[in-house]
Amino acid sequence: MRARIHELLGNYANALADLTAALHLDPDNDIYYRRRAIFFSARRNFPLALVDFNRTIELNPLSYINFQERGIHFISFGRFECALADLNEALRLNSESITGLNARGTTFFLAGRPENALADFDSAVRLDTNRYDSHFNRGFVSFEIGRFSEAAQDFTEVIRINPGHRYAHLNRAHSYRQLANLTDNRAQALDYLQRALEDERAAALLGN
Repeated sequence: MRARIHELLGNYANALADLTAALHLDPDNDIYYRRRAIFFSARRNFPLALVDFNRTIELNPLSYINFQERGIHFISFGRFECALADLNEALRLNSESITGLNARGTTFFLAGRPENALADFDSAVRLDTNRYDSHFNRGFVSFEIGRFSEAAQDFTEVIRINPGHRYAHLNRAHSYRQLANLTDNRAQALDYLQRALEDERAAALLGN
């Protein structure tokens, strides 16, 4: 707990010292190793993070969180096949991990497999329709593969759940503009453009 407080305050040296001290007192505690691994990963010290993530799995190979966190770590430096292997194992251990489904969906998308990504995001949305990150991820992938109407629907859900989500407004505006370009119905196109302008104004009011 004290390490987390130090980290939130920006006292990173003290946070690392506390985590390391905890491991000296309890060297077989996979949770402490995982916390230190996440600390290293957040500071982009990938080699030290990986050492600690590996240790968490050696100590507790039945923890889906240990595989899930190492998989997310692999995403951070582009090792997508390693990430998929870990996230597959995490989801085998806990098929209802929404974080795991979102992480694997992201990995599939980055690895050029958008349909697999959408399948994972669909599962995440079914498990909890009020997780706006699942809707945002699915909307983003839908937009990237040209499913602009579906993208707009997901960004609308993000805004329903979290009205202050600036990027949902911006991405919905992009979706509406694409839909306006695709329709031959002038009235419909003008309606889409009006909606896009409203979202762009909302995003500007929300700032960066």
